[in-house]
Amino acid sequence: MSDLKNDRKLELECLRLASNLIQLATETLNPDLKAHCVQMASMWTDQAEQDPIGHFPFRRASRFIDGVAGSPGKSPPVVLIVEDEPLLRMLAVDVVEDAGFTVLQAGNAEEAVALLESRLDISLLFTDINMPGSMDGLKLAHAVRNRWPPVKILIASGKVQVKPSDLPSNSRFVGKPYESAALVAELRSLAGSL
Repeated sequence: MSDLKNDRKLELECLRLASNLIQLATETLNPDLKAHCVQMASMWTDQAEQDPIGHFPFRRASRFIDGVAGSPGKSPPVVLIVEDEPLLRMLAVDVVEDAGFTVLQAGNAEEAVALLESRLDISLLFTDINMPGSMDGLKLAHAVRNRWPPVKILIASGKVQVKPSDLPSNSRFVGKPYESAALVAELRSLAGSL
């Protein structure tokens, strides 16, 4: 029984090391350090996967490492998700992170603008239209287009029908409820035009 316990401890230690390296890879701007961290995280995850018991789930860690690795020297796109409903926001964050993007989140337009003002790496905005506060998602999208023109925008709503003429340039609309695969496909398409 002690061998089983030791195997489990070894697995968990390998995954802890991989997790720390993934965190460092997502935070560094140095492409060489990022590539090294991703390589080392992959090595530690592979080591943990050699688990003789086979009980530990590794798919999410491996997908995340693949997403962080992306193209050599290139960081995964950073998506800012703006949704006032916490459960819907958590679901969107999980789906987008699982697709390999780096995700930031905000509960309203004011929080989103504060993040955009403090970060230079946000390349995609995914926002709901109906939100409390000084501006809804459509107004936020237009404000982002005016202040941060390179940011690509995906707007969602289950209550409002938006005409193409209402959308800012370089933006798209998706109706709610949306399929996870459709959301990821739209974000990947927008990211591909960066």
